[in-house]
This record gives sequence, structure tokens and C-alpha cells, in this order.
Amino acid sequence: ALKDWGVTVRTDLLIVHDPIATSAASNDFVDEARKNPIVFVLNHYGDHLITKPLVSLDSALVPLVPVLTAPMPGYQSTAIVPIPEAPRSWGEHNVEAALNNDPISFKPEEGDMAPPLFAGAVVQSDKGGGRLVALGSLQFIMNQLLGIRDPELAARGIPAARFPANGDLFCNSVFWLAHMEPLIAISPEAMDVSRIGDMSDGALRAWRVGLLIVGLPGAVILCGLLVYFARRD
Repeated sequence: ALKDWGVTVRTDLLIVHDPIATSAASNDFVDEARKNPIVFVLNHYGDHLITKPLVSLDSALVPLVPVLTAPMPGYQSTAIVPIPEAPRSWGEHNVEAALNNDPISFKPEEGDMAPPLFAGAVVQSDKGGGRLVALGSLQFIMNQLLGIRDPELAARGIPAARFPANGDLFCNSVFWLAHMEPLIAISPEAMDVSRIGDMSDGALRAWRVGLLIVGLPGAVILCGLLVYFARRD
């Protein structure tokens, strides 16, 4: 059904990452869940109309399968839901072992898929306006994940979802498929969630070098010069 659209869903593989080992248990259930190789908590979803509003909103996607796109005449495709490469991730061929939390490792000679990996695709037909959204997960939209509340916000009396991007990704996909782009946005519930995004390396260097190393000492020197010239007069 997806071949003509240039989309392939690799249901024979499971996206996994290296186990995350820590010396002590965390009080945050999300940190504990991330240790499992099949669990992904993401907050970046790619460059498309349905994903841009979700930047910095957490989602829990488990399990995930790779979704591949190939150029096809008459179709415009965009890969979405990029899988982070740190910790190292790959498409695992031994699905049963991964689901059972048995030891796994990257073995390309046995059919494992190397990164970069994507877990979704958006395709639009140039003829007739047909549209397609393929997501390599099913359980991400189940009530078990949608109903999880943010414990910190719940302690303040705010009933917000811990993984607001799960529901918003699904709703935005439906709106886009129905050609209802004006409705694509962040849900009111997701607005209660903190959305502090990751700082880029360039911005981090600018703050460290420009402000701490150059800016503050320069301001002190400038104040000293102003005081000196004011007193000399």
C-alpha cells in the first residue's frame, strides 16, 4: 500500500539504543524508563508543518520501527521523527530479544540497520492532493501513554500530560491529512508544559565567551575607566 508513495516501514526491525547504565536509581520515572534500549523519549520531530509546533515537547515512543523514504516521481516526501544517535541507536533485527530486554548489540553483518534512522514519513502527491503520514509506532497513541501525568505539575495542581507531543503529533497528522492546516497547533493542555529548548553549541559558546570571559570583565574595565576620568576631572 505504501510502495507507490516511496515509503517502506521496516516491521522486521526494531529501533533500539545502547543500554544506559547509571550507578544510582533516579527518582524520575522517565530517566529510569530511558535505560531500556527500546524506549525513546524525544522532543525533536523534524522539519514539517505537523512537527514544527512540537519542538521541545516530550513524547514517549515505544516500540519504534524504521520508516524509510525514497524519491518517487509525482510525490514530495519528508522524513520525520529523527532518532538521536547519542546514545548509539540502530535498527535491531533480533526483535524478540530486544522486546524481552535480552542483551543486544549492533551487528550489521546479521541485518541490523545503521543510523541515521527515522520513525516517520510525510508524503504529498502532486496529482489530486493525496496525502500520507506513516509513523513507525502504534502504542504511542494508546491511553497507557496519553494518560501519564507530569508529576511536578500535578504537585502544583496542574493536570498536564507528561508526554504532550504524543497526542499532538497524532492530531496534527489528522488535521494535515484532512487539509485543515489552520488547526495545526499546540493543544491547550500542552501549553502548561515547560518548553525550554536545548541551547545550540554556538549560542552556548557565545554566552560563555562573549558574556563571561569578554563581556563582564570588559564592563568592569569600562566602569573603572569612567570612574577614573570622572575623578580626574
